[in-house]
Amino acid sequence: MVMLKKGDCEHCGRVYRYSLWHCGFGDTSYAYCDDCGMLATINYSSEGVADFPDPSARYQEIDIQWEPLLRHCECGGRFRKGAAPRCPHCNEPLSATHAAAHMEKQAVGAPKGWRWQGNWNGVYCLAIEDPRDPGTLRQMIDPVKSTVPVLLISGDLDPVTPPWLAEQTARTLPNGRLVIIKNATHSSYDCVEAMVADFIDKGTTQGLDISCADQIKRPPFVVLDSP
Repeated sequence: MVMLKKGDCEHCGRVYRYSLWHCGFGDTSYAYCDDCGMLATINYSSEGVADFPDPSARYQEIDIQWEPLLRHCECGGRFRKGAAPRCPHCNEPLSATHAAAHMEKQAVGAPKGWRWQGNWNGVYCLAIEDPRDPGTLRQMIDPVKSTVPVLLISGDLDPVTPPWLAEQTARTLPNGRLVIIKNATHSSYDCVEAMVADFIDKGTTQGLDISCADQIKRPPFVVLDSP
């Protein structure tokens, strides 16, 4: 599952849920579909991006020169510079200015001075929950296409890089293997380190022993006492 916050559409007044991404953390640029508002994130290290023109600035909306190099959105629209996320209910473009109120209200850093950037082209981008599949996002991640053996490991309790991200990547890795570990979070485990070492030693995911994953226990949930 993805950690989602709530926003409201200034056009129809309905509530939608979303996740806010920082492009510096993901090493990406992004664009929105001009038809449905889906977010596309493009990782600089992805295969094929090396042949793209150098961006005028990193960690923000794409340059217009990248538009014809991107695949169409699944709705048939195009990912374009200057497009905006759209309400999943009425499909109207959302206002970055209107969004400031609910973003800053829910941001833990706001009391310390964090402010929403106020536009759809800066370092932050917005992925909106897919109404057809609650808990997932209307987001297209530039797929990595490779026949090299790849081991993907994801924790089913990881709110930072949830399993659906790895599932999407695995679809274009015919020699890849995805291991989703029950009860695991965004942390390192001895079991995972041993699994990775075994994969590197063998050079293949075939015959990989992942039985230790069944021994990982759900971490305790700690609530701090109020002052």
